[in-house]
Amino acid sequence: MLDLDQTLLHYVPVSQLSDKEKYLMEEPESRTLDRISADQRRVVIVDDNPSAWPQHKPNLLQVSQYIYFRYQMTNNNSEEDSYAEKESDECRSNGALSNVLKLLQKAHTRFQQEEDSNDLRLLIRD
Repeated sequence: MLDLDQTLLHYVPVSQLSDKEKYLMEEPESRTLDRISADQRRVVIVDDNPSAWPQHKPNLLQVSQYIYFRYQMTNNNSEEDSYAEKESDECRSNGALSNVLKLLQKAHTRFQQEEDSNDLRLLIRD
């Protein structure tokens, strides 16, 4: 969730999560925001699995699957090395996670600036 106190990157250690928040770490067949006490118009879900959120497609910002180790690759016989084998990671300035962060920051800024903006889900689509 985006913090309304204008800090985009905020985290809480897993040990301090409430039971409702720990629910998001589980791997059920499908997930729901019903147990989260937040206005769903202000929630953006970043996930690589759209089928996990069948009831919340408007909230979903789908990203490509992050594959670090070779065993995660669909084709383990691929000529391409995994990030782990390269001892590197995706591009910091133009990688998938970097681009998602840029999009979220832009949406957050617009959400704060536009007085009539009450639905963050619409801003991630623009």
